[in-house]
Amino acid sequence: MPATAPLIKGFLPVRLKLSKDDETFFYVKEHQAGKSNNDDDDGATTTATTSEGKSNKKAKPGCTLFVVNAPIIPGVSTKLALRSILGRFADVSRVTVVPNPRRIRRRPEDDSAQNNNLTIEQLELWSDKLTLPTFLPPIFHEGKYAHVVFASSKGLKKTLQELHRVMSSSGNGSSKKNKAKKPTKDSDEDDDDGENDDNDEDKEEENLPGLTMDRLELQTLADETWAQYERDERKRLGKDPLINELNDDDDDDDDFEEYDEDGNQQSKKKKHKKLYSKEAPAQGALAVVKRYYASSQALSRAELLAECNRVMGEYEKAEAAKRKAHQKAKDGNMVDDDGFVTVSYSSNTATGNAAEGGIHNLLEESITTTTTSHSRRNAPPRRRNNNNKKKKGSDELQDFYRFQRKEHKKRSLADLRTQFEEDLRKIKKMKQEHQYRPFKK
Repeated sequence: MPATAPLIKGFLPVRLKLSKDDETFFYVKEHQAGKSNNDDDDGATTTATTSEGKSNKKAKPGCTLFVVNAPIIPGVSTKLALRSILGRFADVSRVTVVPNPRRIRRRPEDDSAQNNNLTIEQLELWSDKLTLPTFLPPIFHEGKYAHVVFASSKGLKKTLQELHRVMSSSGNGSSKKNKAKKPTKDSDEDDDDGENDDNDEDKEEENLPGLTMDRLELQTLADETWAQYERDERKRLGKDPLINELNDDDDDDDDFEEYDEDGNQQSKKKKHKKLYSKEAPAQGALAVVKRYYASSQALSRAELLAECNRVMGEYEKAEAAKRKAHQKAKDGNMVDDDGFVTVSYSSNTATGNAAEGGIHNLLEESITTTTTSHSRRNAPPRRRNNNNKKKKGSDELQDFYRFQRKEHKKRSLADLRTQFEEDLRKIKKMKQEHQYRPFKK
């Protein structure tokens, strides 16, 4: 008997794992053809309309799979995602995705009349057509309902059998067996076993049945989606009558005559910049992006070398002046503007620190050294700081972790037990000496 998974109102729920902490469900069911839109449980007919406005041919009976709650993967087209997921089991000939199968979609020919009335400025405001902010990539989600047409009815049956097998397989059976094999232990050891409950739950969640899409597959689908999106955009812009008319007007005045070496007249065309080409001047937000990109370009090697030499020259001059100042401070020969030599006292430690690279004010240093030396003579002897003897982590919480609470509980029980035994010995000794009178006042 083939394995079967539980159904929800005739639909098979399929778990899709996208990452470690991200998963979703989509529901599949064999599409029953031959019903009208009002009587059809799936909410769609066999004749579907694609996003390009072309009507697909009727699929063979028993070859169509109806999908509800199609997965939403940012940056990946829903059609490519379904083709990649279900194409693992059989060949998929066509995928049709719609937002709402009961709603009549608008034809692209109805929007062409509105596009003819748009100006160039309105066409260049491409960000107004997006529902998301311009700094976010498009999601490429066509809808929640889909028809997946397989090449044959055998492929559909094989896909449904594989999906039933995947969703009926229980991945946490091994963990249950391991739990049953564990022998019974003492209460203390049972508490230790409770520490691994969280880890067991995580393992059970990882072993839940379902399909998995790794990062490499998602990245490949995202790249293919973006390439297809760019092809569709170029195709759409090429079919726009307003853009084609502007490009044709530019071609009219580009013809010119030229003579070759033999004097023969030749007719050539100038290479002009068409609208929406890579060489066209950017406007609006695109101009800002282009200007920022141009300003952030790297310098040439010659300019970079000259700038580095200038910076290093200034750095070497500053280091030389610093070394001279340290040497004068070490020798104690500080000559002022009037020609007098200022004699200052400095300890070896202070001069050593100055020689190593510290910049100190000599006047403040001499004052501090003299005051500290005078105060040290009259000050009482210092006491050692016993704070370092404190154990590291002594101020931490003693009952924060679970093992700390368990150890504290064990220690308290042991102390109570020893105290109880000691009290019993005292009472026994008092009874032997006839000094135990519990009810006498």
